[in-house]
Amino acid sequence: MVSLMWRLHPLILRLSNTLDGATPHYWLLNIRREMLHVTFLVEGMFDLAVLWQAGFRHTTCSLGTHLTPGQFRQLCDRPRTVYLAFDVDANGSGQQAAQALAPRLRAQGITTGRVLLPPGQDPNSFFVQGGDAGQFHALLEEAL
Repeated sequence: MVSLMWRLHPLILRLSNTLDGATPHYWLLNIRREMLHVTFLVEGMFDLAVLWQAGFRHTTCSLGTHLTPGQFRQLCDRPRTVYLAFDVDANGSGQQAAQALAPRLRAQGITTGRVLLPPGQDPNSFFVQGGDAGQFHALLEEAL
């Protein structure tokens, strides 16, 4: 998957080490380095891949439910809207993380929306089980 994504969009997975040990969000900027006004934040690489494949190119992932300080700074480096499309787990961890992250982003001037996927789903399973870009757009319109 990494090789395929690299060929399709070289900024998607430019992996490198940073001071805090996490991969920076290189994919927040497009090829021309233009400012992106909307970003979709997901938890995992499969979530990122399926959204990217569905046409949501301004997607990045936290590789879990928590951002490193460097990732957080990068999300807050310019005005944008961040849609948090975290897993709707049975234990609630994905939605709890989104609820905790949203006010931190808003405190930095970032507009947020929490995407409420169907129970038990993450972005990957949503699309694998038959969801499409139009249905995902409907969820974005309802985002909190």
